[in-house]
Amino acid sequence: MKPMTHVIDIASARVPAAFDGFRIAHISDLHNTSFGTRNEHLLHAIRAARPDIVAITGDLVDSRHTDYDVALVFMAAAERIAPVCYVMGNHETRLARHAREARVVATYARERGMAAPEPDPDFGDFERALDTIGIHVLHDRAIRLRRDDAHLRVIGLDDPRYPEPHGNLPRHPDPSRLIAQDPATYTIILAHRPELFSSYAQAEADLVLVGHAHGGQIRLPFIGGLYAPGQGILPRYDAGPYRSGRTVMVVSRGLGNMAPIPRINNDPELVVVRLHRA
Repeated sequence: MKPMTHVIDIASARVPAAFDGFRIAHISDLHNTSFGTRNEHLLHAIRAARPDIVAITGDLVDSRHTDYDVALVFMAAAERIAPVCYVMGNHETRLARHAREARVVATYARERGMAAPEPDPDFGDFERALDTIGIHVLHDRAIRLRRDDAHLRVIGLDDPRYPEPHGNLPRHPDPSRLIAQDPATYTIILAHRPELFSSYAQAEADLVLVGHAHGGQIRLPFIGGLYAPGQGILPRYDAGPYRSGRTVMVVSRGLGNMAPIPRINNDPELVVVRLHRA
């Protein structure tokens, strides 16, 4: 199966004139899926979209059958098309937490002269490899994109359960703090969870790109998605754009599968967002 491309146009007077026509290839919930050899079909669709950036909003890998190599090969190829910004989903979060727990156990064992368990491939190694490739991994931080004398901001929010070096879980992402640092600038948030739309809107983000809902997994005619994690039966936010105040949230239906539930009437989706100055 090849991914379908869905183009969404977003117009705002806050978009700088230099960014009129700016294109974002939005990828979510790949879950280690390969569309053709080395993801050639997905990469072809991204190239055809002629993006200015590629935004990946979590669950690039799958915590149940993880293949970091497949993910890294794809990311390296995507980065050769356009700069890539990436935030963590709940599956990366699960892997990061397991990696931290394994390090704690190994340290405890060594300190007591016990045999330490053989560690799984470390999520930290995966992140370091992404940095080497040149991927912008955004852990609750912002970057500026510049064109001519104008700029806009991209803020990446960690999944609420992503482990902090020192702190308790769960936590709640705080986009308001990051947006308040430069409120006059058009701001794009990359996050994973659409069910947190109210917090993105309260922070007055301009555009929010998310995934996680898998399009409701099974899509019913005239109704929409049947079930989404974090929202349950008949989710409110399952696919496409939603607006609250000046904030537009675009929910990707995603690309991979959430086994053992199949995708029905729900093709894998590459979203292309085009910005326009209103």
